[in-house]
Amino acid sequence: MSSDKNDIHSQVQAARDRHLRCLRDGCRMSFGGLAPLQGWLTDELLTLGGKINQFEVTESALTDQLAYRATLAENPDRVRIGPNIVGEFFGDCSSTLLLYAHADTDPVVTKHVRAGHGVTETDGRVVAPGIADDVSGLTAILSALKMVADSSLEPAHAVTIASILGKQCGVAGTYELVRRHDSTDGAVYVHPAESGTGLSEIKVGSNGVLEFAITIRGQKPETNELHHTLFTEAGQHPIPVAARLGQHLEEWVEALARRHRHPPLEELAGRSAGIHIGDIDVDETSVYRVPNACTLRGVVSFPPGAQLETVQDSFGDAVTEFVAAETCLTADRTTVRWGDLVANAAETDLDAPIAERTATVLESVTDCTPSWYYGHAASDIRYPMQYWDTEALGFGPRAGDMGEPTEWIDRSEYLDTVTALVRLLTTPLA
Repeated sequence: MSSDKNDIHSQVQAARDRHLRCLRDGCRMSFGGLAPLQGWLTDELLTLGGKINQFEVTESALTDQLAYRATLAENPDRVRIGPNIVGEFFGDCSSTLLLYAHADTDPVVTKHVRAGHGVTETDGRVVAPGIADDVSGLTAILSALKMVADSSLEPAHAVTIASILGKQCGVAGTYELVRRHDSTDGAVYVHPAESGTGLSEIKVGSNGVLEFAITIRGQKPETNELHHTLFTEAGQHPIPVAARLGQHLEEWVEALARRHRHPPLEELAGRSAGIHIGDIDVDETSVYRVPNACTLRGVVSFPPGAQLETVQDSFGDAVTEFVAAETCLTADRTTVRWGDLVANAAETDLDAPIAERTATVLESVTDCTPSWYYGHAASDIRYPMQYWDTEALGFGPRAGDMGEPTEWIDRSEYLDTVTALVRLLTTPLA
């Protein structure tokens, strides 16, 4: 195995200019939008002799899943739909493997490109808008596949390659991928770690998320004065109530974390569940008048093992309990709605062949034992686990500044990612 490892590493290094050119080409194609990137990738895959399919999700198909339901109901045109590409290779192999990454980038990338930012290389990094999220994942897969297809290396798996839409919780791409295609024996999501630690960790946990919006209606004081400063107490001001509700929900999530303990998350973050209140807004801007209503918006994060439906029910009970205890508040003045960021939790079985093999491969490439990472939420690794019952995980090169014009990946770790993917493609899972 050591000889094989060294041989693959040497082959990748010998072709480093070609791999980095593929990365740069992919970035430049992405600057033109999703369609040019997917068209370029399709052409590249066709040269390898695979079977290539394209699909777009329809709006009607999205009603069966959990996320982005608020936008679908209120403004469906805001859900970004586009082409997804799936390729199938090495069909004679007995085991199956999915390698996937997302082709859609943050819309801010377009602004950075229009401002003149392109592809540059400096200090061991390749810099480009969208490179880490997730053009580099696609090109690393493409380079690894080309190495196996164009060499004497023997593939160990029938491989499905997917370049999908993964933004917006994957509803326009990853979700439809697992609905349309047969399951595989393992799945690898090639994406630089959002934590920035690169190949030293393997993403194996996807925390559940539940976005909420709670509207509390107030009541203006009975006065003809336009300025309510002296008369506020005679009305019902919703903002102090919202602040107290926020504190109540903090206490609720602490109890939720105690009920659903997850040791790896507790070691990582000190807790297994959390709540973040990101916005409180009112229906008018006059600072001297009691608002008619205010809305508290935030997200609950919950660990694998806790079920979304249970968390939703418990959250609703906590709000009902708070309303009952507030003498100035009634149930008809409080409304709870769910937002777009809604996903169930999932985690990889560390004893699964794909987990054991990936850890072995990354250790052989980096000479360091990778750690298991559980801190990400609503990751695309959840889809194969939840819809296929297939163990999935993610890894990618060290990266940073995601969403900024200076977004970057580590050049050396990018080449190591290609090496690791070639090793996975040519090594049996069991």
